[in-house]
This record gives sequence, C-alpha cells and structure tokens, in this order.
Amino acid sequence: MSESLHLWYEDEPVGSLWREGEALRFVYAADWLAREGAFALSLSIPLAEGEQGGPAVAHFFANLLPEGFIRQSLAERMGLSVDNDFALLSALGADCAGALQILPPGEQPGAKGGPPRKLSPARWKRLLASPPVFAALVEDGRLRLSLAGAQDKLPVLLPGGKPALPASGAASSHLLKFGGQDFVHLPANEVYCNMLAAAAGLRVAETRLIRLGGQEVALIRRYDRRADEGRLRRLHQEDFCQALGFSHHRKYEQEGGPGFEDCFALLERVSAEPLPDIEQLLGWLIFNLLVGNADGHAKNISLIYEGPGRPRLAPFYDLVCTAAYRRLDRRAAMAVGGQADPGQVARAHWERLAERVGLGRAFLLGEVRHLAEDLPRLAREQAAAFQVAYGEHPILQMVQRPLRRRARRCLDLLED
Repeated sequence: MSESLHLWYEDEPVGSLWREGEALRFVYAADWLAREGAFALSLSIPLAEGEQGGPAVAHFFANLLPEGFIRQSLAERMGLSVDNDFALLSALGADCAGALQILPPGEQPGAKGGPPRKLSPARWKRLLASPPVFAALVEDGRLRLSLAGAQDKLPVLLPGGKPALPASGAASSHLLKFGGQDFVHLPANEVYCNMLAAAAGLRVAETRLIRLGGQEVALIRRYDRRADEGRLRRLHQEDFCQALGFSHHRKYEQEGGPGFEDCFALLERVSAEPLPDIEQLLGWLIFNLLVGNADGHAKNISLIYEGPGRPRLAPFYDLVCTAAYRRLDRRAAMAVGGQADPGQVARAHWERLAERVGLGRAFLLGEVRHLAEDLPRLAREQAAAFQVAYGEHPILQMVQRPLRRRARRCLDLLED
C-alpha cells in the first residue's frame, strides 16, 4: 500500500495526501494553486501553500468514507483495520462523493476496465439476499469507490435504463439505496418523503422506486454529477461536517456536532445566494420535525460548487420518516431553540431559534404554522400520486400517521 496518495480533479492534480505517524497531512499542488477557478477541498482546508494537517484534514477525508456496519464489513473483507482511514482511502478513493479522485502515485484518473458491468437478475437477487451489497461488490476488486454514510447503497450507471456498475474509477450517475430487515420499506419511505418534501417547496434529489432482484430499491440521481456534451462530469461538494471541520463521529448535535445555528451561520457566510438557501434550510428543519425525521444531521446537508465562485446549498437527501420505526431515537438530530424532543417544541423555542439566527419571530412562526397546516394535505395528495406510480403501499400510512399527530401537536404548541 502506498504511503502517499494523489488527489485529482478530472485530469488535473489537486494535491497530495500522506500519513505522518498516525496523522494525515495534505498539500495543494503548485499548479492547482495557480489555476484560474481552482477550488479548495473544503472551507476547512483553504487554498494555501505549504502542508496542512490537524483535525480539519483528518475529518474531511474520514467523512468521505462509509460508516457503521458498512465500514466494518469493508475493513474485514479487505483485511484492513476499521479505523485506518488512509488505507481505506487508498483502496476506495477512485470515485468519491463530489469531484475528487484519490489515487496511488503513478495511477492516472479516468475509467479503468472498460464499459459498465451489467449484473444478471439472479446476481442482483443473491447480492440483495446477503447485505451489505456495497461491501460485497467492492470485495471482488472491480469497484474502487467510496460512499459516505451508514446505509447500504451503491453507485451505478443506467445504460439502456437498467442499473449497471461503472468501471473502476468511472463516474456514476445514480445511487441505489437498499432496505433491510430492521427498517422495512425504507426505500419506499425515502421516495415518498422526497415526493412530499418537493411538494412542500424543498429542493430534493430526484428519487424513484424500482424493483431489483425481487426487492424494492430507491434510485436516486446524483446531484454531484452533470451530463456535459455526452460526458458525465463530477461537481465538487462537501457536507456540512466537512465544511465546519467536524468528525463524522460528531455529526449529531447532542454529541457535540453542528446545530442548526452553526449551519445557518455557514450558509449566511459562504452561500452565493444566502437568502433562498437559508429559507430552504429553515424549511428542511421544520419538515424534519413534522415528518418525523430524527436523522437530519449535518452530514445530511451539503454545499455544491456548480462553477467558479461561492457554493450553494445542495438538494436535500436522506429524507425519511424515522418515526415509522419505533426502535429508533425520537429526539431530533438538531434541536430547535435548545429543545430536541419534537413533541415539546413550543412557540418559545421557535422564538428563541429566531433570535439566535437573526430572523424575525413573526416570519419564522409563520413558516412553521404554514407548513404544519399544509403538510397533512400534501401528504394525502402525494400518497395518491405515489399509488398511481407504484401501487398501494403500507409505507403511506406508516408516514402519514405520525405526521398528522406531529402537525397537530406543533400547531397546538404554537398557541401556548
């Protein structure tokens, strides 16, 4: 295994990463610093000459890697220590979230290994029967890619409209997200919640439900990829933990991670269009509380760099009703005015949040009331649209029941 790795954007070297003892060090390439339109890896790793290290570098690169049981399974299958970020990046970094490829010295960026690889229905069925699918396909040596997060998912292309595996190092256009025994109907949950969020005016990743290997799977178009004259181009992005310099171990506010106020301040400071992005972020917070998504943490929101200049808030993703699963923690990942129990968020907490972020109280309370009044109706309308597209499904009531309760409770507490 190489003791240094090179970062690339398309065919241009961005910089080098190496291990110094247990610490990671990074330096930007001189040509990259001189390049017109060069972007920083992260707001926490600014464009500058000389070596950079410390927590910001360690956290940025660790946040590119899978988490939880996916990471554990990958490490075991590849014979690596589960906490060895450098070794995992060396093995998986040929296609990461965003624009960067991380490759050993001497290896050039670009697709390796020919056209996309189609899997037979029988192969998909076997893979889905013994998750994690991502770890199983990386293990066979044909995929070198890294996806952050703890859910089992897989990057794919859609030649002829059917999911296929990209050649090693090639960009993917979509993600497949799978369910599991512990979280029944999770793909349908995400598809329905995305439909509902879009109807409520939030920008969301394009998502639909498909059947693969006899199971329901969510198919999500990647917002960090763009078709350009017949070529799939990577767009730079970073999640809010990366931008704020937080470890993935601290993605929840209750564990010392970013709260809504931190994310609001970041957008206010760096967004190319702060006002619409701040309105979207506020809508996301209110939507999560009402729909029962307790997993709206800082790694589930990102900045996207669609061109030279300042970033925008990326479309939202990982929107699910976690309240549909009783065994999950009901506390919100981000508190509202210091209150993380959704059933106890009262008018005073919303007013406290408005004061902390510098928004007018009347405006913020109006936004909360408006969405709490509208969302149950939108949920019925989108349930009907879901049924037209995919048929009857138990997830529709699994989401709507807690949503109706939460909306009523929210409106009652606004009057206290």
